[in-house]
Amino acid sequence: MIQRLMRWARKADVYLWDVAHRFCPEVEKAHLKKKRVYAHTFHDGKNVCWCQDAMTDLNPNQLAGICLHEYGHLLAGNRKSGYEAEKAADLVLMERFGIEMSYRGKNLIQWVNFKKVMRGI
Repeated sequence: MIQRLMRWARKADVYLWDVAHRFCPEVEKAHLKKKRVYAHTFHDGKNVCWCQDAMTDLNPNQLAGICLHEYGHLLAGNRKSGYEAEKAADLVLMERFGIEMSYRGKNLIQWVNFKKVMRGI
């Protein structure tokens, strides 16, 4: 699925081809403290770091939502954390691509309609 999102990014002229995805012990620690944390950016260059649980706990719409949200952080260039940085990441996705981020479930996980995104919204 991550490869499909990367292909989408290239087609949408999003300069993310040098972004790598990897598992990261820092995200694993953060996930143990706060269950809604499955990924982050800027800790290891321009990479999206994931925890292993993301691959088993989340459905495709949640995985795509988190992945695109992290891309939003990279595109916004905002290395800060907190409410404003989270809103900025989602705003980039809406303004540039028309992708509206939802937050669903008991842990308010990022969510997008994966099939709709793949069709090119």
